[in-house]
Amino acid sequence: MNTLFSRSALFLGLIIFALPSFSQNFKSSPSAWINYSQESSGDYVILNSGEKISGTIVRNFNQTFYSQIVFESKQSVSTYSPEDIQGFGLENGQLFLSGKLPDSDELNFIQFIVSGPLILSSYKERFFISDLKKTEELKAYYQRTEVNGKEIRKYMRPFIVPLKTFFTGDCGVGLYDRIDKIPFSEFALTRLFKEYFDCLEVEYKVHAAESSWAYVSPTLGIGLNNFTLGSPSRLEGRKDRLDQSLGFMGFVGVRFHDFRRLPRFSTEIRFAYSVFNTEVLNSYESSNFYWTGSETVKESAIYIPWSFNYSVVKNQRMDLYLGILGGFWSPKVTQENGIVDQRFLPSQDVFLTEGPILELQDSKFISGLKLGTTLRTASKFRIFAELEATTQSNYYRFNLMKGLSEYSRNRIAFQVGIEF
Repeated sequence: MNTLFSRSALFLGLIIFALPSFSQNFKSSPSAWINYSQESSGDYVILNSGEKISGTIVRNFNQTFYSQIVFESKQSVSTYSPEDIQGFGLENGQLFLSGKLPDSDELNFIQFIVSGPLILSSYKERFFISDLKKTEELKAYYQRTEVNGKEIRKYMRPFIVPLKTFFTGDCGVGLYDRIDKIPFSEFALTRLFKEYFDCLEVEYKVHAAESSWAYVSPTLGIGLNNFTLGSPSRLEGRKDRLDQSLGFMGFVGVRFHDFRRLPRFSTEIRFAYSVFNTEVLNSYESSNFYWTGSETVKESAIYIPWSFNYSVVKNQRMDLYLGILGGFWSPKVTQENGIVDQRFLPSQDVFLTEGPILELQDSKFISGLKLGTTLRTASKFRIFAELEATTQSNYYRFNLMKGLSEYSRNRIAFQVGIEF
């Protein structure tokens, strides 16, 4: 089950008495926002008439910017632009109001992040602060400047001044040190506003998801591995192969996805256990000798991959993604029945030698690519299927009396599982 880190703090009528200036930038009168402070079990829109209609806002995923919306209700399906409605809200608490930016006469859907005695809002990565009498943009940018005759790129933080101006009284002054060091991000600004309001002991509402700004989903699955040898370093005429190439694995993991600012990106860490049993077969022929060898190898391994994924197709029903991964592979190997057959060709004399053939290299890093899809089911679970291709460089070394051969190991895995 997806868990969204959020805080739902109710406040009623706060904006009714506190929008004399802000309402000049928004279409609706202050009294229209009573309903916005109510809990809602789903999406909704507020028409220009002030009527609130519940339904579903059709979207592939939650976003922080909308130029228009498609709204499904029991009565109809409608497309709304900022001119058509006062605003809309999403089931996760996000609130968008139709209004004008301080430097524009065009209506846009502006996101409310925090509302209370001060209001923090955003539009296309721009942030605004209002004390309900005036509104200022919070800005940060890089600027080229000259220091000691050298041109450098300096990070400018002019947003510090309006924050200190709007954060008044003992509670505001007490946060000045924090403001001087605060990073310019929605998460940091939201925490700052909350601390200020908590100090004032006033009611406020956070309209957007908080904490890591992502959904966190546990995963559980199994996989079928196909191992092959790759990138050989060996003598001419030397042959090595794995008689059995299939192995099995099971895994649990945690996936972080639907980041509010980067909804198409996700990352996942897994803890997997792999089992692979095979027989190593080796041969080498020279002008006078022919060597063959075989050995039973049983390998179990702890596999901890960390992947970073990008959703090529993402909507409410499915997610098709590509990813890169890197991780840790810690094997435990048992070798049995190692034997080398050395045949002297002119006389056909045979000499048998018992002993290990395989030497596992110290190669614990594994890297690769993946392609996967996640499908929503009728319940709250999702099922997923993935193809994963990985490589481990210099993984195997085989000793067949006559020289050594070294190989990387390639792996193709088909994995299926459940996301909660």
